[in-house]
Amino acid sequence: MAGENRNESKWAGRPRKMSQQQVSMAMQLYFSEGMPVREVADAIRVSHMTVWRALSRVSVGDVNEQLKVWNR
Repeated sequence: MAGENRNESKWAGRPRKMSQQQVSMAMQLYFSEGMPVREVADAIRVSHMTVWRALSRVSVGDVNEQLKVWNR
């Protein structure tokens, strides 16, 4: 029975610490404004390692797409 409940769950593992909005804000502060990771983390109120992990999951295409939006 325990295995049945595990298969019903859509997502496995620990939930993400940062929302998509926070990741977008971190991308803007880090890539567009050149803010250091620790300052980005302080602004978003998460640890600097959480910001590093979130930014490491972002692709170059995502960054380029966001830069176009920010520069409008």
